[in-house]
Amino acid sequence: MKRKARSHLRNIRNNRVRNNRFRNNRFRNNWLRNNRFRNNNVVTQGDTHIYMSDRPARAAIHVIAYPPYEDFIKRPDIVDKLDQLLPRSSGYHSAALCGLGGTGKTQIALDYIYRQCGTRSVFWVHADTKATIINDYKTIAKKLGIMYEQLDDEALLMAVCSRIEEEPEWLLVLDNADDLSLFGVGPASTSSKSLPNCVPRGPKGVVLWTSRDKRIMGTLVSPLRVIEVGDMSLEEAKKLLALATATIQTEASSEDTKDIDKLLENLQYHALAISQAGAYMRRTSTPVRDYLAMLSKKQKRQKLLEKSEFDRHRKSGAPNSILDTWSISIRRIQQESEQAFHLFHIMVYFDCQSIPESLVEIVGIRCHLKDDELKEAITRLGEFYLIYQRKDEHGCAIYEIHKLVQEAARYGLRRRNLLDKGLTTINVSDVPREREEDSEDSEETYFAMYALLIMGFLSEKLQETGQTWALGDAYLTHVLQIVEWMDIFEEKVIVLTDLLLVAGLLGRLRRWKDKELLVKRGLTMTRKMLGEEHPDTMKCMHALAISYLGQAFGLRDTGPLQFDFDSWGKGAQELCGEAEKIGKQLVKLGRKISEPTDREKIASLKLMADVYCGQEKYNKAKVFTRRILRLQWKEHGLKHPSTLTAMEDLARVFYFHDTPGLRKRALRVREKILEFQKETTGEKTPTTIYAMYNLATSLKRCGRLRDAITLMNQCCRLSKEVFVRGHDMIFECRWLAAYWRLELSKDDKDGIQ
Repeated sequence: MKRKARSHLRNIRNNRVRNNRFRNNRFRNNWLRNNRFRNNNVVTQGDTHIYMSDRPARAAIHVIAYPPYEDFIKRPDIVDKLDQLLPRSSGYHSAALCGLGGTGKTQIALDYIYRQCGTRSVFWVHADTKATIINDYKTIAKKLGIMYEQLDDEALLMAVCSRIEEEPEWLLVLDNADDLSLFGVGPASTSSKSLPNCVPRGPKGVVLWTSRDKRIMGTLVSPLRVIEVGDMSLEEAKKLLALATATIQTEASSEDTKDIDKLLENLQYHALAISQAGAYMRRTSTPVRDYLAMLSKKQKRQKLLEKSEFDRHRKSGAPNSILDTWSISIRRIQQESEQAFHLFHIMVYFDCQSIPESLVEIVGIRCHLKDDELKEAITRLGEFYLIYQRKDEHGCAIYEIHKLVQEAARYGLRRRNLLDKGLTTINVSDVPREREEDSEDSEETYFAMYALLIMGFLSEKLQETGQTWALGDAYLTHVLQIVEWMDIFEEKVIVLTDLLLVAGLLGRLRRWKDKELLVKRGLTMTRKMLGEEHPDTMKCMHALAISYLGQAFGLRDTGPLQFDFDSWGKGAQELCGEAEKIGKQLVKLGRKISEPTDREKIASLKLMADVYCGQEKYNKAKVFTRRILRLQWKEHGLKHPSTLTAMEDLARVFYFHDTPGLRKRALRVREKILEFQKETTGEKTPTTIYAMYNLATSLKRCGRLRDAITLMNQCCRLSKEVFVRGHDMIFECRWLAAYWRLELSKDDKDGIQ
């Protein structure tokens, strides 16, 4: 009996122990962490003793998408700041690496986590879309032992987030978080409702973001905890190229070093561009000099920049070529704002450097953007690093586009078709009807055409206000871009009017060779589409002949005196010969298709007069100018502006003649012109001032220097009253008056007004 009683009591005691065991692992772990006895203590229950032995610490969990980056080029200014923002200490810290695509943000994040992982649990999430986030959270859940099969997306994200927070030390990387709306930033999206609260918080842990969107600053991360990753320094770029090509940097000769420097400058010190170039050169055994030569050729350059070399540290399927990598940012811009998308793609057809704010404002006007809409569009483009804003030496705002981004944007447009999407920002009524009906036009043609329309509009305004010299240089590089990409228009005649306006601006800026190239392209189009006898073809022929004269005689004045035939340029005779051929063709065509007083016919006659003046065949020039004068006098009368202009053309022939008598005759004709101008339009008018200017130059040529300076000073005073500030005529009158005064003796200068 006693033995049975003892056995019964023992069973009771054992049942008590079993009933007090912990129901699940989570409760048991919490108890072990929080019980007041800690580990390895004896817990007494009646006369029963339970011994709790030491448990090994939980092992760190690593879910990292990529292997270590052995060839990482340390960028001290970025790496050191990241270590400072995310120290190895208790507490919660966050930071963000943001910048243009391909600058190395992911590689910097990889370097950081492999240096910091150790006993930390590290989790890597591709944050570019909701699908990739869900997929990576499932991978993490599996690693953490969470049964997620029965959980919906929201429950999964919350469960993983809570479990990460339980880790003693943890580090989460959210890579390529370019769509910030997924995390509650920007316009609300139904697809992102569950995501803003799925990023672990808690009193400890580290969250590191990488993003192309600068708007992460001040929204998901404190403004002071964002590190902007830009292009590499020269030394960093050299090291990266040496690693990518598997060469030793010190082995390069002085010539190779120069080629390397040129190549890196050509690639804009951009990390991805350098890596791709180096991989190609290594794989194909291409020397730096040969690769540089291929980059300088337009077609080969595109093929090289299109290539995508494999990178094990890059997400599978992600754009990896130079020309594709920024498509992500451009698509994000298009999804958010068609206005910003249009603005950007017009700007990429300007020069990528020093785009004046005034030019951007004109683009905004042509795109029908209000001031606040333009400002918001510019801001978003800047936040995606597609454009940069800075101040010039005068404190005025100017914009820049990364050269490779500009090439990538143009490349992207070539592969798209205008009909694939609706154009809601730009008023299609502004586009000529032929453009709308042509279904073959690419977006490249469309946006390039708009850039040309804007430059034509600007050229016209500069001509109207006479501010070409004051403001034209700021736009010159952007006008020259049109000469480079004119071939994309193929046979589009509808751009001719703006093309000729731009050509006129090039002439006024004395870029005669560039004008020749541009006009030749327009002439090729009009001849093929409209024929030789069409008025538009004749306009192009006339503009081409003027470009030859400009190259022959160089400087062009702001007044009616177009060319200084006393100043001969290189190859002037040959250039005049080319202009003469065109002029004779125009005169011949004019007899067939024009009325006697048609503008095109008068222009062709005037061109022949200029050509013969340049060739010093003054008698022949006189024949053409007298013919123009007779036609205009008969049609309009003596004091009509057209007749007075014809009188000035005749006076110019006399002006350049070597015979003193004819020079005096030019003086008398110009005196008569000034008299008629004052009588018909008054003294304070542009035409009167031009007549006064021409008369002053005749006085100077006839040896009446004091009278010439007095009249030019008067012309200068009137110009300040009549013309806007910065007008070319004000500058010209002031400069000539000062230059002429240098020829006077000290006694002669007294008494000049």
